[in-house]
Amino acid sequence: MIGHSDTRKMVVSVDEDEKLMGTLFLSGQNRNTWFLTEDGLYEVLMQSRKPIAKAFKKEVKVMLKSIRKHGAYMTEDTVACQLHTKKRTGYQQSKEYLYR
Repeated sequence: MIGHSDTRKMVVSVDEDEKLMGTLFLSGQNRNTWFLTEDGLYEVLMQSRKPIAKAFKKEVKVMLKSIRKHGAYMTEDTVACQLHTKKRTGYQQSKEYLYR
């Protein structure tokens, strides 16, 4: 996925609680293999300079900014649905307020 050039170095850079060692049975042999937790994957992506990681980091920044500004991250569709629901229940709120 991210094509890390040195996976051993990558695994060392991840905190112990963000990875685990597992055994896979491949070609008739048990092989010890590192697995990343969700947090470990985020860590590796944040460290990477690959295009896929850069796109991921940009999207994370958009989400964090939205959470800081509005207390939640919502897509345009979610905002539209929320506004529609609030209008149906008699409570009106403008997009301008949500995007302040």
